Order: sequence, then C-alpha cells, then structure tokens
Amino acid sequence: NGGSSTDHLEYVSAGWYPAWKSTEFPPSKISWDMYDMVTFAFALTTEDPSKLDLAGEDKTLTAFATEAKSRGVKSLLSVGGWTGSMYFSTHMATQKGRDTFRKAITDMVTQYKLDGIDFDWEHPNQKGACNAFAPQDTANFLSFLKDLRADPAGKDLILTAAASISPFFDANGVPSTNLAPFGEVFDYLAIMAYDIYGSWSPTTGPNAPLYSTCAGDKAVGSGESSVKAWTAAGFPIKKLLLGVAAYGRSWHVDTANAMTGNALNQYATFDATIKPLGEGEADSTVYGVDKCGEQEGPTGIWDFNGLIDAGWLMSDGEASQSHAKYLFDDCSKTPFLYNETSQTMISYDNAESFAEKGKFIYDNKLGGFAVWHILGDSSDNILLDSIHK
Repeated sequence: NGGSSTDHLEYVSAGWYPAWKSTEFPPSKISWDMYDMVTFAFALTTEDPSKLDLAGEDKTLTAFATEAKSRGVKSLLSVGGWTGSMYFSTHMATQKGRDTFRKAITDMVTQYKLDGIDFDWEHPNQKGACNAFAPQDTANFLSFLKDLRADPAGKDLILTAAASISPFFDANGVPSTNLAPFGEVFDYLAIMAYDIYGSWSPTTGPNAPLYSTCAGDKAVGSGESSVKAWTAAGFPIKKLLLGVAAYGRSWHVDTANAMTGNALNQYATFDATIKPLGEGEADSTVYGVDKCGEQEGPTGIWDFNGLIDAGWLMSDGEASQSHAKYLFDDCSKTPFLYNETSQTMISYDNAESFAEKGKFIYDNKLGGFAVWHILGDSSDNILLDSIHK
C-alpha cells in the first residue's frame, strides 16, 4: 500500500524540520545522516482548498527537497500543525472539497519533488487551536486518504500522520475504537507523546512521560498509554512511531513547593501568573495576538541545545549541579531541573530518557521514532545517538 520505499527498514528514524528557523539553520545544516525521513513543517491550510500556505518558506522547501535527495533521505511535507489546521474539517466535509484539497497537495508534491505527505491535523472532531471541527471529521479523513491512495499521484507516496495520544475522535466526540482502515492507508503514524504537562496544567509534570505509573490522579497520559490506546483501536504497532521531544517546558515554582525533603517534587503547584522566559525570549519582547486571537506571551520552552547554551546543562548534556538541582524521575523516565534563585522548574528529555524511549520502541516492536524537532538536539547529536543505541 503505497510508500513502499521505507519498507526495508526495521526501525524508522524520522523528525520534523521547523522551517521558520531556516535563516539560522538552512536545510544544509540538518544532521541528515541521523534520519531516514525528514518532514518539513509546515504547509498551513487556508480558506481556499486549492491553496496551501508555506508561510514564505517556498525557497527553503526547494532547498530542503534537493538536500534530502542528495543525502538519500526521504523528504515529506507536513500539512497542518497547531495553528495550521484551521480549515481541515471544512475542506474534508464534501467530496468537492476533498478533491480540490487533494489536488493542491499532490501538485505541491510534484512541484517540489517530495517523497510524501504528513498530515498534522490538530484534531479531527476535537478542538485544537481555533480549528473548525465536526462529527464526521474522522470518517471524512478516511475517505480523503482512500481517494489519495487511489489517485495515481498519491498511490506511491509515503503517507504519515502526527496524532494526539488519544485515537482520532469518532462522531460521538470520543476516541474511535476501529482505526484499522487508517492502518491500511498510512505508512506511519507518529504519536505526539509530548506537551502532556505545561503552563495549562494544574501542576507541573513531565512534558513527555514514557510511563505515567506514579502520576496517580494527576495522570494525563504517556508514551506507553498512547501506544496501548492506538493499538487497541486496531492501528498496527509496526506503523506507530513514538513522537519524542528534543525540548522541555518550564514553570515558576516557589522553593517550598518545589522540594519534598531533598528531592524535587515533579508534580508541584506553580504560580501561573509568572511565566518563565524560554529560550531566546526576553523581558523586553512585545507580544501581540496569534492567528486565533489569543494573547501571545513567553512560552517557557527550551530546546535541549538551548539548555546547554544557557548553562542548565553541561556540553555533554549532563545537568550542571552548580546551576540547578536535578532529578531523573524513574516513573515517567524523564528528567527535571530546578533553579532555586530564579525558582524555575524545567521538565525536559536527555540522553537517559531517549535511551529509555529507544528501548521501549525496540521491546514493543514499534515502527520507530519521530523527533520534534530536529534542530533541538545538541550539535553532536547526544539525544539521537542515545535513542539509536
């Protein structure tokens, strides 16, 4: 079924390239030899089903596809994203809309000589940023994909999806129980097993937990629970990629709440009125509103390499004990940092957590991993080396 070009691989190494960082990190700087497939993020949906918006990165996509081909790596284009999924539901709602949208996608594949398409619809019949959503979204999505596979322009493409930790919602607004037909049209589906806890959560917690065994009533989900949910819904485990995070999230936590005895409290109460600055963010930054009319502000997000540059971690990726207290949470299999001076707590991933995720993929016979995003690792690929082992 389609994209047979990665079938020979036992495990797939994949990741997303954030095109908005192209000035600093052009495609030539990607660590191509670490990946089998790299996906360009994003082409945004627009009000017109015949048009996709590359957000001014058209030349970058040309360079990306050329570079990938010369390095023997499969190049994909991701359609959607958090703010780019606004019109999926509308385009998918009618046969005419689906046909027009399909042609827009296959035309882009032809124009840029791509190997495949990644659908990052956030989310079918579920609220994401400010996306339209409707009861028939998942059924319409399947119809669209079947048509794409039947189309000569789509039959040999590598087709992938980026999906939530819960299976696509059915018409009743609950996770679907039969997604086996999606397993027949997709080559891979990457579960975004990150952003599990963040500034929106009632407490701090692991950004990308592999397990949620100790979370108790605070459990939201994990890599393990998401794989169980997708396979229980009939999606083949060999086509599942575990989404892994080369970044972390931060919170402002008073020292009294951050510590239980001498140990860090990974489910701590935090002060939501104080937003810690993330990588490259400054107090002087003037924020506007986003596409959805939401007020923007500091994200508190740190790439793994940003934590090294800022001195939270040493150049080998180990915690800088002079800068922060460190905890490797043996339940979620992810690390935490806490700086008492700034009262900042960070949940992130490191070599140890990536090694645990690699072992989980191998032991459970998943299809591989997909990293968000490929520019987050250290220059010497500490995370990627670790998950590959």
